[in-house]
Amino acid sequence: MDSKSPDSLRGFLYKWTNYIKGYQKRWFILQNGLLSYYRNQAEMAHTCRGTINLANATVTSTGSTTFLISNSSTQTFHLKAACESEQKMWVSVLLTAKSKALALRKYGDDSDVYTEGDDDDVEYKNSSMSADDAMRLVNQLLAKMEQHLVDLQRHQETLSHKGDDLQRSLADLETARDPTEATQRFSVVRERSTVFGVASLAMVNVSTLFNV
Repeated sequence: MDSKSPDSLRGFLYKWTNYIKGYQKRWFILQNGLLSYYRNQAEMAHTCRGTINLANATVTSTGSTTFLISNSSTQTFHLKAACESEQKMWVSVLLTAKSKALALRKYGDDSDVYTEGDDDDVEYKNSSMSADDAMRLVNQLLAKMEQHLVDLQRHQETLSHKGDDLQRSLADLETARDPTEATQRFSVVRERSTVFGVASLAMVNVSTLFNV
């Protein structure tokens, strides 16, 4: 990311395009209260894919790495940063740019000429697709979802077994007869707690795959 002032920024973000393509990497530039994006840096000289005027927009954090920009004309950018710190940086600078854009508009400085739009949406809506191609894509998505479901069920079973092991260890700890035995059983509890935590995290990671 490159920020030359508190209200300008440029860098790569992941933009939600549609349910088939999901998030796609795009090059974004925030300048003079306008957020524009391109498919890559090489496009900057000739093709802008979309622009939002922040003076008319709301900026909302929707997760640790995701955020939403929407304006009064029902145009919406669903965006995702590479990490939490980048998300915070973008949201902070966008809000600063929005405040400045509102102040400039209040004092009558609205000289920028631009057209708001989003080529990702237009391209998807205007794309031609045969019935066979559409069915093939649907089947691919269904197969992918079914595999995710199988993985999720497998992790759920593993998590259940690890939870049972942890509960038994806790019960054993409560019946320890002396400090030495309690120390030994506590070590088992700690080990199984770690395993249970790893299994829980694995299940959470598999669950996130359903956000297609």
